[in-house]
Amino acid sequence: MSLEERKLIACRLIDEADCKGNLAAVDEWVTPDVVLHIPPGPDVRSVEGWKKHVIAWRTSFPDTHITPDDVLGEGDKVIVRWSDHATHKGDWAGFPPSGKKISMTGVAIYRFVGNRIAEVWGCRDALGMMRQMGVLPQPQHVSK
Repeated sequence: MSLEERKLIACRLIDEADCKGNLAAVDEWVTPDVVLHIPPGPDVRSVEGWKKHVIAWRTSFPDTHITPDDVLGEGDKVIVRWSDHATHKGDWAGFPPSGKKISMTGVAIYRFVGNRIAEVWGCRDALGMMRQMGVLPQPQHVSK
């Protein structure tokens, strides 16, 4: 499989699973024993765990729209820098729905084995997201 095909799979997985809720895409493009590292939670270590992660996110942010801003790759890895825009409409991490719109950015590194994703390292602006949801205060600027 070419690097360009792997980039396409990473972007299609984001669109199909995360944005549209199509869990069949997870079965198609992810290995059964996939490992998903997204701090601060524990690692997800199965395709079923990945599906639960998608369901939880889409339950909290059902109108999520993730845009790949940059897609890079080398060898067996594809890196996607993305932007997400959504509305907090369901319980997330113990926080009740705020109805507030959020915008955040993040990066995901996908490691492929053959034509499937076997491991992902993700990082997102959770602090900024929580401030936008109103569950954490905005930073106070101190003037000199």
